[in-house]
Amino acid sequence: MTLVYLTLAWCAGLVLASLTAAASPAWWIIAGLAGVGIWLVRRVPARRFVFLCLLAAALGALRYDAARPAAYADENHLAAFNDTGWVTFTGTVVAPPDVRDRQVNLRVAADWVFDAETPDWEQSLLPQPVEGVALVQAPRYGRYAAGDRVEVRGMPHTPPVFDTFSYHDYLARQGVHSVVSYAIVEVTGSEGAHPLFALREKAQALISGALPEPAASLLTGILLGVESGISPGVRDDFNAVGATHIIAISGFNMSVLALVITRVLEKALPSKRAAAGAGIVGIAVYTVFVGAGGAVLRAAIMSSLLIVAPLVGRRTYVPASLAFAALCMTAANPFALWDVGFQLSVAAVLGMALFVEPLERGFRRALAPFFATTAVERLLGVLSEPLIVTLAAQVTTIPLLALYFGRLSFASFFVNFLIIPVQTPLMLLGALAVIVGLALGPGPALPLFWLDWLFIGWTVAWVRLFARFDWASVAVEVDGRAAALFYAALLAGMVWAAVRPSWLEGIGAALRRRAVRLGAMGLAAALVALMAITLAQQPDGRLHVAFLDVGGGHAVFIATPGGAHILVDGGAYPATLLAALGDRMPFWDREIELLVITQPKETQISALPALLERYTVGAVLTTGQPGGGADWQALQAALADTATVEAAAGYTATWSDGVSLAVLHPAARPAEADEPNEYGMALRLSYGDAAFLLMPDLVDAAETAMVRSGQPLRATVLQLAFQGSAQATGKRFLEAVDPQAAVVQVGVGNRQGYPAPEVLEKLEARGVPLFRTDRSGAIDITTDGRTLWIATAR
Repeated sequence: MTLVYLTLAWCAGLVLASLTAAASPAWWIIAGLAGVGIWLVRRVPARRFVFLCLLAAALGALRYDAARPAAYADENHLAAFNDTGWVTFTGTVVAPPDVRDRQVNLRVAADWVFDAETPDWEQSLLPQPVEGVALVQAPRYGRYAAGDRVEVRGMPHTPPVFDTFSYHDYLARQGVHSVVSYAIVEVTGSEGAHPLFALREKAQALISGALPEPAASLLTGILLGVESGISPGVRDDFNAVGATHIIAISGFNMSVLALVITRVLEKALPSKRAAAGAGIVGIAVYTVFVGAGGAVLRAAIMSSLLIVAPLVGRRTYVPASLAFAALCMTAANPFALWDVGFQLSVAAVLGMALFVEPLERGFRRALAPFFATTAVERLLGVLSEPLIVTLAAQVTTIPLLALYFGRLSFASFFVNFLIIPVQTPLMLLGALAVIVGLALGPGPALPLFWLDWLFIGWTVAWVRLFARFDWASVAVEVDGRAAALFYAALLAGMVWAAVRPSWLEGIGAALRRRAVRLGAMGLAAALVALMAITLAQQPDGRLHVAFLDVGGGHAVFIATPGGAHILVDGGAYPATLLAALGDRMPFWDREIELLVITQPKETQISALPALLERYTVGAVLTTGQPGGGADWQALQAALADTATVEAAAGYTATWSDGVSLAVLHPAARPAEADEPNEYGMALRLSYGDAAFLLMPDLVDAAETAMVRSGQPLRATVLQLAFQGSAQATGKRFLEAVDPQAAVVQVGVGNRQGYPAPEVLEKLEARGVPLFRTDRSGAIDITTDGRTLWIATAR
């Protein structure tokens, strides 16, 4: 336990130093006195240990002082130009780009400032060398890579401090003191990215090309540590049921990797020491490959200890291993102690260390009266990983989750029990598919990805099912002092009991129990399940119309009875759109037969360039009105080789299964200067006796023109124009359509207050029920041409 005590003292020093505004020379004095004390009482172990702890605390404080953010009051730091206006600077992208829905976040190490509007510095001093790292928010569809030389023009500002979270301190701990939003970024050259970064990008592209969403982004997060592609809705579901540890690299993932590597290498290499050395090298390469974040480093250190432990003749002692991991990480980066992910990882492993064996003993006693001894042990073998280990980890992580996120998940226990058993085959099969794909190309890897899709689908299905329940997650308030008292008592109990857990050995035992016969049976079952799902996802002879929950944007997905796919616009958020399509299209199908672009507006088209990176489009239907902006330009570049049809009122597309899509508006091709809200494309989708009137952001002038045109407007379902704004859905238009139901795509808590009260009153007066995406999520309507079935996401 000596290492545990010294690590606690080190962390105490970090905390004490953080409470002072500046570095203090007193810590040097304390460290010197502690060193003298150790020498004076060197023959009295108890007293010597007290001085050792004092020295550890002083060294921790000194390490924190050494890592304090450097002052940047002079002109040689980029942050000196914060909040002063437009600045042009050059630098190097020092980390892999973080691709988000609306921008790409780049970490740029600045080296020269060439232009600035600030009055504090004479223009004659420019250009001038600078230092400092900025978080640059670049255009979403630019091409960037680690190692790129870039020229950035924008307005650097100081990261903000919110009521409950300091973004300034969060970035400062990572050495970032400037944020440049809406930056203009030009790549001027490249210093060459690390080969492993390039390999990771290839692996990410391989996964996204083989799997639909949300499976692709989830597997990318599990294997590669890249979580930016996961849609907010999917992430919220995992948060609600307490399963976020699944979508990130964790100690469990790395422990499985360590065991597999050593087992393979022990058979290939002449000695166990050689196998252990090669295994540690493999883990180190994998750690760099996935970005070497805080949780990954902790998992790598723990897994390396797992490999080394048998060579020294003892099993890994988790509290000491955990203390060593925390000491190494905080020595490298003292600010990791305040990282929520680091705290949760440490708390989870601590829970496993303290409670796995006591829980196993409790379950053994509870089962003994009802089962034979051998049956009890078999049950424990089955329940240990999904039930006991999960419960042990939750005991110690729940207070942190409640403290930082203000929510408590009651579904976590049940969900983890159902999904954790499949995470090992999910990760191993996914890793094998990536390796095969990188070595032999995407074709040979595709069957492996499809098999892995079964395990991912199982995980997502249970998470989404439980996330729908109101009781899955509740809001709570926890006093930080109470949480600190809980962990202090926990540490005291650990010191008192000196528990020696066996959870890491349990993982190895679980892997050893997987016999060849069971593996073959599992593979056969997976193939049968894959074929059954393939048959279930065949066209069912009905028309499916999904009004997707894409915030305040417009996106409608249509699957015809014969299996053709039509997408009307895509909204503004790529991850949300891709996840919605992944839920509704067969997992092997990556083709959209027709893409309709109703208006050249960002809220309709910003997600489409990312869509075209994953899916092929047979044809595009537009009004012919050109747009502007980076998103429109990226869309045009992506559609350069796709057949495009400019359509106006009177144009009708038909399918052999009886579906027709008629253009009702505009009457002619709009000019570039025309207002899109008056000339957007209105569509009437019909099948049998059922009809859907699809309206983008159109105002009452367009509705009036449609009524006067004499075209058939009557529809079973009306999509409200302009998110239900009072500028649309006029009385005459509503009478002409005479809908039986209405749908509105609107963002939660939108500032405009859509749908407008006037529109709601008109619908209520006619007895038309309204389905809203802000309240019900995505709205899926199925019809056989006579009857409608309406399902909502929540």
